[in-house]
Amino acid sequence: LGRNTFDFMLPDEIAAALDAFSRGLVEFTTDQAVFRYRHKNGEWRWFEGTGRPFRTAAGEIRVMVVSRDITARKRAEEALQEEAQVSTALVRVGEELSSLLYTPAILDQLCRVTAQELGSSCSYTFLWQPEEHAFIPVAHWGDTPEQWEALRVLHLNYSTIPTILSRLEQEGLVETDEIDRDLLPIAFHKTLGVTASVYVVLRRGSTLVGLQSVGYRESVLPLPPTQRRIVSGIAHLASIALGNAQLFEQAESANRLKSDFIATISHELRTPLHIIMGYNNLLLDGEFGDLATDQAEILQ
Repeated sequence: LGRNTFDFMLPDEIAAALDAFSRGLVEFTTDQAVFRYRHKNGEWRWFEGTGRPFRTAAGEIRVMVVSRDITARKRAEEALQEEAQVSTALVRVGEELSSLLYTPAILDQLCRVTAQELGSSCSYTFLWQPEEHAFIPVAHWGDTPEQWEALRVLHLNYSTIPTILSRLEQEGLVETDEIDRDLLPIAFHKTLGVTASVYVVLRRGSTLVGLQSVGYRESVLPLPPTQRRIVSGIAHLASIALGNAQLFEQAESANRLKSDFIATISHELRTPLHIIMGYNNLLLDGEFGDLATDQAEILQ
């Protein structure tokens, strides 16, 4: 009471609300505006206000505004929009990754779609190599061949990045704007020009098999919740696609081994079989003397 209503309205939305109600004053019509209003607990809540101008007995123009709290509706709408955005993005990524059968193609596509969905400057995939005891960069998108060559020598392991890997194992996703000092040597940072990065794990079951990273040359951290859900979903889809590709490649390898085995055995058996068949025919033709009836039947 006794305060200016605009003292409690979100400053960025005052102009739009004034514009709506001003039209009503000029045209003497009912108008509506949606704005955020500060609750006494400090929370910004959504309101829908309907204003109607009227004249006082003295002929002065006033406006009566009736507002109702629509915060619950707004939050439901935002949640629905977020679900639609996440679902649409993941369906799109899932279609692209599931259509590929070979690991190299999946990795290249994974880097491209991750960067595009998150609006990042570049993206990289690191896979765990037991013989190297490190995560090795195997695919990239968004940098020059020279930048990629500089990055390919980088090995990430538990001795060089213990903090980040520990957080990734627990949280699954890590955002950092200090990547160059914690993960990359300063020389790599200067080469790539990355100022902020997001890392998400790739798993096979409960085993951590790789890292997917996106880099920003202009910091946008922290990521909005929607994008955090999208990148986590992409990592899950990529893990499934890579697992399927591994099974397919193992099956192909097994088929090749079977074919090679059959070809080798066929070749090894063909020569002695031809010799046996040749002598068998000579015996049947009587080249080594006459045969008894039962001997001929056995040879036949």
